[in-house]
Amino acid sequence: MLFPALVGAALFLGATRALAQPVAVSPYTLQTFKRVPPAGATKPDDLAVSADGTDRVSYGNGVDTTGKGGPSSMVEYDISSGNVLQNLSIPGHMDGLKIDPATNDVWATENEDGNPTLAVIKHTSGKFKIFTFAPDLLTGGMDDLVFSLADSKDVFIVASSQTDITKPVIARRLRAGVSCLAHPTRLCAS
Repeated sequence: MLFPALVGAALFLGATRALAQPVAVSPYTLQTFKRVPPAGATKPDDLAVSADGTDRVSYGNGVDTTGKGGPSSMVEYDISSGNVLQNLSIPGHMDGLKIDPATNDVWATENEDGNPTLAVIKHTSGKFKIFTFAPDLLTGGMDDLVFSLADSKDVFIVASSQTDITKPVIARRLRAGVSCLAHPTRLCAS
């Protein structure tokens, strides 16, 4: 009885190994994008690719997921060469990373387990503004976001680790230029 069980386990382990290899579906191919993080940039968390040939990677750098303990890094790379174009130090623990299709600015959700903030980073200068949220709406952290359409004013943000389960887990926020974003402590809920 032991021999068939061992053979079955060996076949299962072999199948698991074969499944772990990524396979591209034609006409696509897979290749490693060789980029080296700048000194101090550790624990990559998210990636956002823009149409201009750059991508951005958020590095948590071991910062506590409630934002305590130091800054995260947002590194912009040239896709074709892998060279670092910008290396920004941003307070908090970066989590979700998206590019606003209307402005090309980068939006980063921060602190997925508490003290949620949103960093909006100007893609041309690297300057950023940190927005905080009303604690009566988000009682935990913030995980990710999505823009509805390039011409829409809506952004949907996913809350995480809500301590009050009666609060929403998806909130709607209006983009820059709309009165809600002009008040960094106010979040528009839908």
